[in-house]
Amino acid sequence: MQANSIAQAVLFSCLLVAAAVWDIRKRMVPDSLCILIFLSGLLNFSPANLWGALFALPFFLVALIDQKSMGGGDIKFLAASCSVLGVNAAIWGFAIAIPLPAGICAFKLLQNVCRRQKKPWRVRFDAPMIPILTVGLLPAYFLKIGGFIS
Repeated sequence: MQANSIAQAVLFSCLLVAAAVWDIRKRMVPDSLCILIFLSGLLNFSPANLWGALFALPFFLVALIDQKSMGGGDIKFLAASCSVLGVNAAIWGFAIAIPLPAGICAFKLLQNVCRRQKKPWRVRFDAPMIPILTVGLLPAYFLKIGGFIS
């Protein structure tokens, strides 16, 4: 493994964990962290990785529809992180991270149905998203640099 790959792995991991902790404590992520995450991708740059930033687009659309659902920091974090990961690793990152909040929402929906609420589909997931995404993005990153994901 090259020195720039090791430096990127250490920097990227530390920045993702820092963003997760910041989000847990303050429920926001500073733009400087998102910029540093994006810049960490330049240590081992591949133009194809920039396509990974498109994975932030669905979250951006959700934020446009419902301003209370997701903040701009989450979207910037995703765009920066997925631009480091690239498309394939971003897909794996989402596949690892999303089942937890989806399962919690499904459980809340089932509770609402059992309680016979008028609008059982109204389920809110009020937890910081960046720690959840970090749980999926970090393993995907290491799977990528380990050669398990192209």
